[in-house]
Amino acid sequence: DAAGGLLLVPTAVPGSQRDWIQFLGRTARQDRRGQYCAVICAADYEHMRAKYGGQLVIGSTDSIKTILAWGDRETAARIQASAALYNTGVRMNEMCEELFGARPDLFKNPQARELLVDACQRHRWMSVKEVDQAFARLPGFDPSKVPSEAKDLGRPAEPPAGAVVASKPLNGKVSSVGAGGPAAGVSDVPRVVVFCLDWSASMMSRDTKTPYTRFELCVKSVQIILAKQVRDQDYVGIVCFGPQVATVLPPTPKGVGAQLIRQKIAGLRPQSAGGTHFFDAVLECLQLLNKPGLSTPQASRWLVCLTDGDDLGSRPENANGQLVNRFLQASAPAHLNMVMITVGALKRDMTQTIGAWVQRVKDGGGHGQLLSERDAGNITMAFQVVAECLAADVGGATEI
Repeated sequence: DAAGGLLLVPTAVPGSQRDWIQFLGRTARQDRRGQYCAVICAADYEHMRAKYGGQLVIGSTDSIKTILAWGDRETAARIQASAALYNTGVRMNEMCEELFGARPDLFKNPQARELLVDACQRHRWMSVKEVDQAFARLPGFDPSKVPSEAKDLGRPAEPPAGAVVASKPLNGKVSSVGAGGPAAGVSDVPRVVVFCLDWSASMMSRDTKTPYTRFELCVKSVQIILAKQVRDQDYVGIVCFGPQVATVLPPTPKGVGAQLIRQKIAGLRPQSAGGTHFFDAVLECLQLLNKPGLSTPQASRWLVCLTDGDDLGSRPENANGQLVNRFLQASAPAHLNMVMITVGALKRDMTQTIGAWVQRVKDGGGHGQLLSERDAGNITMAFQVVAECLAADVGGATEI
């Protein structure tokens, strides 16, 4: 009462000074500045601590300063990545303009066309220098003769674990290296791909600006990925969530269960009852991916999730994703990759929790990505990104 204002008890510290100031500003009343007492879980920031160093001190506001400093470094890294991607894009544009304007004959060469598609597919993981190297592989084309305004700021991002970024030809053949070193034999290893799909009542919404509902767009996108990016030796699993979690299809080799997989996906229907057990569904998927004897130890494991709302109804001990946090810390599957698609406006805590999972996967050497789509009509575009990631995982090329 003596201090006045409101008492704010935040359970999370945002990643920017601006947001934190806004948090504290809500406590002020007239001439009273208000008070705050942060009660946070150290495990939520473990991936940041491991990435940037430093410790959270119990009972000290220095911990808040540390988290805000980590956020500043994350922001700087995103700005750097954005600038690098811009310059890579500038160089790609310069190369393509030269090809279309001066060397259209190359598009009649099947090998040259494949090399061009490969470069376009991977440019988001390539520096300006690597773009030049990729285009140097085209017969009779010299990138050094193409003027450039691009600055080489390095790679915008590292490729997914196991993905390949083509380098110079070696003895007449294309050699490829990736995040995990030489890619020899990588494409022969069966992958495990588990789709975690929201089939709650809200997925029946027709706000996609297409003849299809949200769920129908989702299903069509998954069907395209299965047809074009999932190989016969790969394992496919499907988990759906809404008022409950249902394992529609445990991981099954596509070549063996192709007809069953098609039938299961075609038969998916949204649920009319309320509830979105997202956190419980993610935990179920991780447990499936970690199942002993599934594929081979070196196989990449992909979790692809889509939700159009905040979690509502997961078991109490997992109401904020706590069990998923613990699983990723203690029992995360080897070679785990995670792509999370959210549709609509989710609560900040939900987005931060998912973002922390994605970052933890990236810190572990896998591909982690959060695709937040405000517009439901962009569901298809989000799944196209998934298709690109899966294509890169085995060194393929995709024309979309």
